[in-house]
Amino acid sequence: MARRRSPGYGSVYPVKSGGWVAAITTGHTLDGKQKRKTHRVRTKTEGLRWLAQEKVRMDAGGGTTQESITVRSYLDQWLESDIRPRRSDSTYETYRRFVVNHLQPGLGHHRLTKLSPRHVRDFLNAKLASGETPHNVNYMRRVLTTALGRAVRDEVVARNVASLADTLPTDAFEGWPFTADEARRFLVAIKGERLETLFFTAISLGLRLGECQGLRWSDVDFGEGTISIRFQVKNQHGIVTFGPLKTVSSRRMLPMPDWVAASLAHHRRRMLEDRLLAGRRWVDLDLVFPSTIGTPFSESTVYAAFARILERGDILAVRERDQQPRRFHDLRHSTATLLGTMRVPDKIVQAILGHATIATTLDTYTHADIGGMRAALEQFGTFTEADKWSS
Repeated sequence: MARRRSPGYGSVYPVKSGGWVAAITTGHTLDGKQKRKTHRVRTKTEGLRWLAQEKVRMDAGGGTTQESITVRSYLDQWLESDIRPRRSDSTYETYRRFVVNHLQPGLGHHRLTKLSPRHVRDFLNAKLASGETPHNVNYMRRVLTTALGRAVRDEVVARNVASLADTLPTDAFEGWPFTADEARRFLVAIKGERLETLFFTAISLGLRLGECQGLRWSDVDFGEGTISIRFQVKNQHGIVTFGPLKTVSSRRMLPMPDWVAASLAHHRRRMLEDRLLAGRRWVDLDLVFPSTIGTPFSESTVYAAFARILERGDILAVRERDQQPRRFHDLRHSTATLLGTMRVPDKIVQAILGHATIATTLDTYTHADIGGMRAALEQFGTFTEADKWSS
């Protein structure tokens, strides 16, 4: 029996009508017949160049050699070659969970090149009917859209069928800020926690958790009374690195009220004690809020402490009407809400929190200055009686 010609074997030959034809074997049909791709060129050199490009593309996983690949196998390949090397561990794990638990069981049997908008739409509708939340269903669509976007760029498929499926309407995730009384009880309840100053600084300045993780002592200017929010910590495959915040508006300089400065100074003294105890185990990353050996603290440590504080302060942790849990990020919502109740101008609140926009007009023609933010935060300190907590 004659041996089948392998995919990727190509040739260039002249034709009677003039010019040349470059041809390459791209695979085989189910009955064993070759599938060929041809391209008409003017010269043999052009044909050889096209042939070389096709071979490279096929070796990289593109072109018509992928016609038999399933959605299941492509998603596995995409996770390992595109997401794992380029995204954080947490992003990879989230994508992998949605792929393994939802996309592969529901769509994995389809051939990638035969996947249609209707397949995707029926899958999403079935997920919604099974009880999945609109938010989760939209996230499935998002992951699939990202994967197929890579397939389009690699010329594996001609179009991104997931992007043609409609997103589901969802309610925006609702923040759950503290009331004024809850905020005061929270500030009392953090006393004695190792991360007391982290929680105090977060609610005082409206910082995100990632901004707290990336804060370094070189960003804290006690002389000028300012804190520069510039970095976040990334943990990718066990390697900790500093990276810039995602948006320009997130990178900001904030005034540091005296009561925040006092709390940070006290915290720094305690941190120096930790450094002495750690000895040679200490990793000097200049972090304001490190672990007991100088490395970035884990998010699970913060969440566990946050849960303890809510219980100690007798602060509602789960809202009955929708079972929504209280999150660390709700400290940021609390800052915004309490500043709003004091009638602090919206533009000043926007500048403090590092939001991208209130409205185009305000962003284009209004500017917040450091003095205005300082006055607002000093007023916030008076409201929360912060001098009691910074001692």
